[in-house]
Amino acid sequence: MRVPILNMFLLAANMLGRLRANPAACPTNSMKLPACNDCTDDPVCEDVITLTKDEGNVLVSIDIQGETCPVNLPLNDPNIETKLHEIVAKYEIDTHVSVAVEDGKCTIRHIGAGTLDNAVVGNKTYNTERCCNFVTVTTYKTYATGTLPDLKYVNADGVETSEAFPNSPYDYAGTAAVDAATAAQLETDLIAGLDAIAYPYTSATVTVSDDDEGFFLCVESDGSIPVMIGSLPFANCGSEGAFVCGEDK
Repeated sequence: MRVPILNMFLLAANMLGRLRANPAACPTNSMKLPACNDCTDDPVCEDVITLTKDEGNVLVSIDIQGETCPVNLPLNDPNIETKLHEIVAKYEIDTHVSVAVEDGKCTIRHIGAGTLDNAVVGNKTYNTERCCNFVTVTTYKTYATGTLPDLKYVNADGVETSEAFPNSPYDYAGTAAVDAATAAQLETDLIAGLDAIAYPYTSATVTVSDDDEGFFLCVESDGSIPVMIGSLPFANCGSEGAFVCGEDK
C-alpha cells in the first residue's frame, strides 16, 4: 500500500512509530515512557485493516502488540482517528495512524514497529495485512492519444524488450462514457504490456485529460529507469518512500 513519505514530524515513513520499551501500554496501564531512550530497533512496517459495517457500526477494540485495547466508537465518528492515535502513542513515538471511510468501508492504516494485529467491529474480527518492504517509488507520466508505438524498456544491462498496444488506436472522442471506456482499455493494455516486458512497476493507471483531448499514463516504479512509448521515455515526476508488497502491484 502507498503511503506519504512525510508526516507532521517530517520523518520518512520507515522512521515512524519506533516502539517504546513498554510491553503493556493500553489505557488501563499508567506506565508510559515519554522518551525514546529505550526504544527498540524493531523494523517499521505498515498495517492495513479494511472494515465493513455488516457486523455493526461500532469499532469495539484493536489489538496491538498482543494487547486488546478498547475503542468503542462508531466507524464514522470524527474522533476515531484521534482515539487510535492515543492508543498507539502508548506503544510508539512519532505515531502514524489514518482512518478513511468510503463506500461503506473503513480503512485503518498504521505505520510503526508495533504490530496492529486485528480489529473488532460488532462481533466480527478483522485481521491485518502487514507490509514491511519499504522502497523508493518513482512516478513516471506521459500523455498519449491515437495510434501508439510499442511499449519499451531498456534495462540496466542494455537489453531492450518491447510489446505492442493491442487495441491501438486510442482516440479521444470528447464523450465522457466513450473516453472512460478507452482509458480503461488503455490501462488494461498498459499493465499487460508492463508485465510482458518485465518492467519493475508497482502501479499503473490511465486517466482522461479533457483539456488535452487525450490520456495521461502514470506508472509508479521502484526502479530508476523510465519505461518508453516508442523512443520517448515517460517523464520523471519525482520519488517518495512507500511500503510496497506483492498485492500492491
